[in-house]
Amino acid sequence: MAISLYTRYTSAKTNAPDANYPLGSARNVTVSGDGLGTPWEKDWVNDVDGFKQALLANAGVSVNNLPDTALVSQQYNAMRLTSGHPGLITPLALNVTPASLGLRVLLLDGSGVAVSSYDDLVTYTYVGDSANPTAGAFYRADDAAGTIRNTSGAYLILPDARGRFPRGLDAAATIDPDGATRELGDNQDDAVQRHNHVIKKDPPGVVTQGYNSASLLQGTGDLFFPFASQSAADSEIEASALKIGEDIDAGYTRITGVGRVSTETRPANFAVNWGVWY
Repeated sequence: MAISLYTRYTSAKTNAPDANYPLGSARNVTVSGDGLGTPWEKDWVNDVDGFKQALLANAGVSVNNLPDTALVSQQYNAMRLTSGHPGLITPLALNVTPASLGLRVLLLDGSGVAVSSYDDLVTYTYVGDSANPTAGAFYRADDAAGTIRNTSGAYLILPDARGRFPRGLDAAATIDPDGATRELGDNQDDAVQRHNHVIKKDPPGVVTQGYNSASLLQGTGDLFFPFASQSAADSEIEASALKIGEDIDAGYTRITGVGRVSTETRPANFAVNWGVWY
């Protein structure tokens, strides 16, 4: 529910709706006592105050019964808490800086930001003094480049999320094998899990040639596999190691590689900017 001034009060007591105030706007009296001014009554007061109370309640803010100021405003903090809390990471489809739109969001580009300017962000994201010497991000340093680490440093170093996917922090190392040694904002290198390849033996009397891995890595050719053991009776032989350029014995099936080849292993994706609220 909300009050429309123009609907609630007569046209003599309000200004008609316009582009600036599509529900009408208040007006003053022309002469004291002429009855033309917008009345100040409980419904209008409650309508305005109802928004404030809903904002504070949804943000979980307990009022201190002190008037808000430009320096300390519970209503402003409530708006921040219901839109984006300091430390909240969000994807952005923006080709402009968040600051240019008035958003309290910093791009996660590995830069250092002044602790004095982003005190709330420091409060909620700083990795702590014990992790400060080794953490990959959200640590403090004396310089914006993050090379001189200092628990009292003037800069907070942000993660560099460019070209990276987020992963849930796994301190118990249940899924992430590096989880026990990681902190918020750490970057983790790409990797391919150890695995075996099986190559089927050719039918009797049929001889084909295997792959050349150097050309496969370039996306154009085949791959040779060395084996732990090979015998004429084997119908399948498991590779124990993979080395570029080594040949296998004649008589094993050529396996044609199909797929996109690059310098990294990745899922299909689309690009966004990562930002953090402050």
